[in-house]
Amino acid sequence: MLKDRLEKVYDNFKLSFYMNVFNSFEQEEETLTLVEIIACEVIYLFENPTISELSNFMGVSQPNMTYRLNSLVKKGYVKKKVGKSDRRETRLELTDKFLQYEKDKSGYIGLVSSRVEERFSKEEVDSLNRILETIAEELMPECRNPADS
Repeated sequence: MLKDRLEKVYDNFKLSFYMNVFNSFEQEEETLTLVEIIACEVIYLFENPTISELSNFMGVSQPNMTYRLNSLVKKGYVKKKVGKSDRRETRLELTDKFLQYEKDKSGYIGLVSSRVEERFSKEEVDSLNRILETIAEELMPECRNPADS
């Protein structure tokens, strides 16, 4: 039962995400492929990872990842920044072009959060918050940012 409920919530957030992807990129001259969208999402979640961190997490070779990133740079969604302390290190940074999409996407999460706070008591919301924090921080170690290791 819990598994079914978690899947349903996850599926609903995915549906919202997919609607947003198509709506946000529909007007763009150069649309992003699904793989490019996922790469941008991981860059966003990992807060400016190195190319190496991104390729390791995604399970692809660094040359393959560099090729894909060059396409994102050309389309104006990603910038490569040389590391300040180690000039051999290249950090990835998303441009405002992608961050606007991310802002639009997170609006639905905010809407659902507001609905939860309106519908349930403060104690229930606090309990849900604690449960979600435990899930995110302790029960999903495979999804941690490599920079946090």
